Amino acid sequence: MQEFFRLYLATKDYLLISMNDLYDSFKEYWCRNKTDYTENEILEDILIYAKHFNRLYYSKSSDLLGVDIEDYRKMQSLMPAPFAMEILELNRKKLINDSHAKDIIRLLNTYLIRRYIAGQDTSAITRVFPTFLKNVITIATKYGFENIVDICKYVLVVDTRQKSTFMPDDDQVTQYLSSSNAYVLQLTKWLLDKIENFKNPIQIDTSSLSIEHIMPQTTNDYWHEITGLSKEEYEIHVNKLGNLTLAARSDNSRMQNFEFEYKKTILIRTGHLKLNEQILLETSWTIEKIEKRTADLTRRILEIYPYTKPSGDYSDKKVDRHIFLNRSEIVASGYLHEDQRVTVYSGSIVRFSTVPYSTSLKDLREDLLEKEIIIIENGLYKFTQEYTFNSPSAAADFIIGGSNNGWDCWKDTNGEKINDTLRKVST
Repeated sequence: MQEFFRLYLATKDYLLISMNDLYDSFKEYWCRNKTDYTENEILEDILIYAKHFNRLYYSKSSDLLGVDIEDYRKMQSLMPAPFAMEILELNRKKLINDSHAKDIIRLLNTYLIRRYIAGQDTSAITRVFPTFLKNVITIATKYGFENIVDICKYVLVVDTRQKSTFMPDDDQVTQYLSSSNAYVLQLTKWLLDKIENFKNPIQIDTSSLSIEHIMPQTTNDYWHEITGLSKEEYEIHVNKLGNLTLAARSDNSRMQNFEFEYKKTILIRTGHLKLNEQILLETSWTIEKIEKRTADLTRRILEIYPYTKPSGDYSDKKVDRHIFLNRSEIVASGYLHEDQRVTVYSGSIVRFSTVPYSTSLKDLREDLLEKEIIIIENGLYKFTQEYTFNSPSAAADFIIGGSNNGWDCWKDTNGEKINDTLRKVST
């Protein structure tokens, strides 16, 4: 219940508050809305979103959104809940149709899965979905909700490219999976299930199957001779995606670390699986074949969850207003608005060893720490979500400490002082 109300408020105020502030924030929300709505109307709205939340995470019923919402449930990620709940609400209000909602849930799945399998830190996106939602609603209000799928692609793909919240492209996913330990990924079994049933006219129930290492986790003289690898090298290759397949649990225990030919006699029991067809055609199992199969399976994943781009440009930027601040250990990035406000992006680092020149900014630091908009991670203070300051200097003073001329501290994408390039185009 606490988590739901926290996520509910995020759909309303576009800000994910800390759990410690939940009671006070909800009380403030309730009092603020009582001026325009009756208590029953507020409670009815909460009930509507509770039903959206249940539909996204707990319902076992068949759903109009089909396999896409099933995939969403299986990931069990609460991070995009504010965004997803509001999409269902727009669908309920008939502002968007079922096809729109289905495509957006699929886009959310693709965004999360690509970041997950490309090894991207989830803490970088924990608090950004309310901001994504705000941006989508703002743009859709201007360009029309009939364009909402394309707008979502712009916000999640294009507008995140230079940020820590980016969606990994095909090259980034491929590079990571080519060398990563796929076995430890919590979604590996599910991804193998998805690969098996992708474009398969007859869907196969894989619930009784488990992951099998073709080249076994525990080596012996046979596999040592076949691979010619050191112990350290073996441990790297044995858990690559290309060395993993699906098999019946009983067959899994029977295969153990026996020779490849013997394993094939057991694996033939699941020879009807597309995942196992090519394996059964091989006469030996080498590192080169593991690497080739890793590349083949990665291509299938990229096909299931394709990198997508919008057809329209929903940016009103006449110039590139992304700005950067680098000062010894301090690395920050943000956006310079036309009214000279600066939005600092999630992941930007704050120096706490030097206090800000302004007492109000010093107090703001403590407030943002308490609200977990800034957290300590690996000894560094970082923004967990976007935050907007009134000027480049206010942002620089907050991040660096002391008194600074923000127009000289912040640089544009070409490394030039924004005083020389962007100030003249700001109002």
